[in-house]
Amino acid sequence: MILKQELKKDYFDEGLFGELLKDLSMVGPDKPIGYLPLNTLNKMGINYEDAKIFFENRGLKTLMLDEEKSNVVNGAFYVYDVEFLNRFLNREDNINILKKNNWPIDADEFIKHLNESAEPKSKLFDLIADAFADFKNLNRKKLK
Repeated sequence: MILKQELKKDYFDEGLFGELLKDLSMVGPDKPIGYLPLNTLNKMGINYEDAKIFFENRGLKTLMLDEEKSNVVNGAFYVYDVEFLNRFLNREDNINILKKNNWPIDADEFIKHLNESAEPKSKLFDLIADAFADFKNLNRKKLK
């Protein structure tokens, strides 16, 4: 089990686990949201509480949703930057897309709403993918 004091930057650079955690460590201005399935964290020997403390100490917010609320097998662990996610969601073009699709424009509510499916090849799908900095997703309407 990785203890919170052992969960440090070096761990982000170790092979496959490093690549998976790197996705979460990149959350910020250019990538307002990251997530991992809870079973991935468990396989890495990192429990939710330790990860939560680690990322919240970096000024980020976290949310753990069970399988039912996340539509991710065994649940999902989200890391997000409230300030930059709110800025992203409140861009005029994004507000229009979100309102048209009855999605929230508040960061905390947006994260909780991610269990809702977005139609592939739609503006909403692209907006969600952009929030995760997933610019090469083949289900996008417009690849970047």
